[in-house]
Amino acid sequence: MEARAKHGPRLGPEAMHRLIADPTVVRFPTTVVFDDEPLRPGEFGWARPRGDTPHKGFDLVLHTSLESRPDEWPLAAAYHLVTINYLDVATSTEAEIFGATLFDLEIDEYYGRLCAIADGLPGAVPSAEHRLPGDSPSSAPPPHPG
Repeated sequence: MEARAKHGPRLGPEAMHRLIADPTVVRFPTTVVFDDEPLRPGEFGWARPRGDTPHKGFDLVLHTSLESRPDEWPLAAAYHLVTINYLDVATSTEAEIFGATLFDLEIDEYYGRLCAIADGLPGAVPSAEHRLPGDSPSSAPPPHPG
């Protein structure tokens, strides 16, 4: 909510670049890079480490087709900021909660928009539903501490 208040309320490409460069929001140096080469089929983004420690930073790699979709790439980027900030402790649940909060959306709406982005990638095989019935952040059990 603090990030949205500081950089919002609309988080288009320019605001998202400022948010990503803000060390009070994104813990490690991060640059957005549009490059689909390192991505797997159907993958819209990846937080690629620049070195052997997080302090060396990350390239937030987004699919090249998103570069011309300014209403969509900030949504996709937000999902990966949790991984950059919290590394392997973060789960998809936290990523969806963060993105939904950042864009002032319901969690299921944010998730649906991410699915539409992934389904709209060149060569993607759209799926009617990416989650099993009842498997949503709002109904998922808390992560196991061990």
